[in-house]
Amino acid sequence: PFIYATISENIDIMKKLVALGADVNMRNEDGAAAIHFAAGDGCLERVRWLVEQGAKVDYPSGGGTPLHWAAAKAGGGSDAQEACAFLASHCKDVDAPNSEGVSALLTSAAASADGPCAALVMHGADCGLIYSGNLTVLHICAENGLEKVRQDSYPQIDKFIHLCIYLCIYLSIDLSIYLSIYLSIYLSLYLPIYLSIYL
Repeated sequence: PFIYATISENIDIMKKLVALGADVNMRNEDGAAAIHFAAGDGCLERVRWLVEQGAKVDYPSGGGTPLHWAAAKAGGGSDAQEACAFLASHCKDVDAPNSEGVSALLTSAAASADGPCAALVMHGADCGLIYSGNLTVLHICAENGLEKVRQDSYPQIDKFIHLCIYLCIYLSIDLSIYLSIYLSIYLSLYLPIYLSIYL
């Protein structure tokens, strides 16, 4: 009953059921708990209340963690973005993969969910993870026109490039090798984005 109350978006009944002893972490046959469905609706109010009642934000299910469910909420407006940001700030690993090895960030990019996608980037989700076909989240964002995410992720990419530079300097790598490493990293990360925008 508690999961059905969550699906029906009736927080008053949810509160009454918890007062009667309902388990907020009860799961269905697919491993989904109430927080998965609240996250999938992009409802910050229910997500926050469930977490306050002890709901597990890292529970995996057939569709991933609650963060995966929230990340896939396209067209949910600011509430969906805030729900995703709230979950991202409470989970142990913002890049935790689902059963198919896909992160919440890639899930949101594939769903063209610009708000949740941007929220994940702001909470440190890794834009550089490589998926099948050597695609990164930035490739998917470029293909789906998620301009805000691409812009927000540029500083993250620059930090990665600078880290590689400092590593080369620390290890006293020859300047020509350092330049070739820099150019290869820069082109591999930025060239696909530029091509997707201007071609």
